[in-house]
Amino acid sequence: MAGVMHPPGRKERLTIVLKAYLDASNEGGRDPCVVVAGFVATTPVWEVFEALWREFLTEFEIARFHSFDFWERRGQFEKWNDAKVLLARGAICKIFSQCPLIGAGTGLATDAFESWRSRKGYFVDPDPYYFLFSSLHANTDSRNHGIS
Repeated sequence: MAGVMHPPGRKERLTIVLKAYLDASNEGGRDPCVVVAGFVATTPVWEVFEALWREFLTEFEIARFHSFDFWERRGQFEKWNDAKVLLARGAICKIFSQCPLIGAGTGLATDAFESWRSRKGYFVDPDPYYFLFSSLHANTDSRNHGIS
């Protein structure tokens, strides 16, 4: 792979492969602002994180962790007492302190997006989350979308 990306005779270059876990703020309704955020790291860091995370899920008997449900104590967290919430928070902080993750995110005002989109002379997907996910893609930046 390195030979294809960086042929012999060219300047020495570095290739870093990153993996990201991203989530949208609220895909259900019409919000004044939408956000896509998450964490980026190398594959070895994710392997450590995933092992620690599986242990966390098992220890706290959680099928799936969603931070909004956790902070609002909805769903599987609604019967948790304050002590269990504090214990879980401590465990989460410990996991994150052991794994050098890089936070990544982007957001936009939906009215501004609609206004910008309506002035384009070509089709732009009307889903603001599609736009945000594509703006986090490695080959895309805000200059490609004409937004400053």
